[in-house]
Amino acid sequence: MASSAKHNILAEVDVPDHFRERWQETLDVLADVLQVPAALVMRVHEREIEVFARSGGKGNVYEERELAPLDTGLYCETVMSSRDELMVPDALADPSWQDNPDVKQGMVSYLGLPIAWPTGHVFGTICVLDNQPHVYPELHRSVLQQFRDLVQNDLALMFENHLLKQEVTEREGIERELRRAQEHLQSLTRRLQTGREHERALLARELHDDVIQNLTAIRMDLDSFSRQIPEMLLKPARPSMQTIEDRVMSTIQRVREMCDTLVPAVLEDLGLPAAIAWALEDFERRTGTPFETQLSEIGGTAPEMQHLLYRVLEQTLRHIASAPCTGVTVELEEKRRSTVLRITASGHMPSEPDPTSPGYMPVEEMKAQVASWGGRLRTWHTPEGLTILQVSLPTATTTPL
Repeated sequence: MASSAKHNILAEVDVPDHFRERWQETLDVLADVLQVPAALVMRVHEREIEVFARSGGKGNVYEERELAPLDTGLYCETVMSSRDELMVPDALADPSWQDNPDVKQGMVSYLGLPIAWPTGHVFGTICVLDNQPHVYPELHRSVLQQFRDLVQNDLALMFENHLLKQEVTEREGIERELRRAQEHLQSLTRRLQTGREHERALLARELHDDVIQNLTAIRMDLDSFSRQIPEMLLKPARPSMQTIEDRVMSTIQRVREMCDTLVPAVLEDLGLPAAIAWALEDFERRTGTPFETQLSEIGGTAPEMQHLLYRVLEQTLRHIASAPCTGVTVELEEKRRSTVLRITASGHMPSEPDPTSPGYMPVEEMKAQVASWGGRLRTWHTPEGLTILQVSLPTATTTPL
């Protein structure tokens, strides 16, 4: 915290106006009880001292917010330097106060105490002044000390509030940095996912355009060749040629399945609802698990999000297939502000597939990918034996990367 070299002050803690107003009321009472024209709360700054609050009597020659330079022999400077009470019954009778600016204003008697922050830093003083000699009895000195304690209690409260505000500000700063880091991470996750889908699409296109077309050409060449050779030579070679053709056709089918795994043609051509139905039919064919669907059109959902929802379905079916299941229900609905995919597995105990299997994605990674697009993925298990996964993504035509 910033402090002055001379008086070790706290410069950055502000005193709210309502405290100043309360102190003014306190000083009015103090001046009345001690029968003096002026009661003051002074606040010291680096090079000046300020009349921070004052009593409102007619004989008070000091104005609120009035500033006086330090190192000029003021009563209050002695109090702050000594950190102790100062009582001057009659400055005119003491040559050491002859140059005191307060004396020049007619204030010849003084009683003051130092005011400190709870840290020990000097705030200033609380004091009373009179324009005539005044011996302050022990009772008046005790009253001044009690008023000083009230002011210091207020300062302690202010300081606690200051620390709380600092903590809140620091926490807000940390939260802003965390949000920025999270947004950056989510942006990277979206870019990674989009890049991965782009690579999948390129690979699927290359497999289709190059491998499948070349294999189809080999099959056609083989068929053409078989038509050109004499029957007597073709007959003994026919079984081998049939084996070759079967292998070519099997390879074409396998490559088509790989293309569908990378980017299902039905997803690209017919959209997410059709792709979900296709994936569930394939799931039923492989596992024997029946399914039901409630699928609505989702024209307002960005293509990137449709791809993400399909990948979530794909991974969820892989998780479901790793344990017994009596049925699967998939619901897809586009609401006004979100698109919701809900997958319910009946008679299924939550389990994890083999993490070494190709394309495996844990649930936590799926949650991170969904969150990167501003969505939410939740899973829960009901007492009735239903395992439910629900994804909600914001409905938008485009989503910035």
